[in-house]
Amino acid sequence: KNIHDCLLLELGKGVVQEHHRVRGEEPDMDLGLQGKKAIIVGAARGIGMATARILAREGCDLAITARSEDGVKDAVAELRRYGGKGVGKACKVRNADEYKAWLQWALDELGGCDILIPFTSAGGGLGSEKYWNNAFEVDVMGPVRAIDAVLPAMVEKGGGSVILIA
Repeated sequence: KNIHDCLLLELGKGVVQEHHRVRGEEPDMDLGLQGKKAIIVGAARGIGMATARILAREGCDLAITARSEDGVKDAVAELRRYGGKGVGKACKVRNADEYKAWLQWALDELGGCDILIPFTSAGGGLGSEKYWNNAFEVDVMGPVRAIDAVLPAMVEKGGGSVILIA
């Protein structure tokens, strides 16, 4: 199985199992991801954090980001409990230069990337043109910039998975 197929088949199941884990029940799952390197954008809470927990439990090394420095620090501390490498820094995806620099930092910290999951969203474009521009920068250009940043490392390594969730 490739990483992409494993994650697509198991992500929904994993999120449900994460719910049970939070309730004190440790799920048992082996996706064959031990030692893989994952970059997750928007992983300090919600489905991004639930996904990061699943990948950390599976033995992935993780680089995460979100807007809040405190949120990222708390998330990284929790993810390190699973024994793999966990790094993170706050970053504003809307700021192209800051985001590209963070992506390069994440690649350098992990030594590459096998899995990219950009979860961030500006929350829609209803209202004025300002909201539409913000949604475009975060929801469309965020994943485009992330893919542009990690694709050369994935090609050099011979493959990887990009998972876009809307």
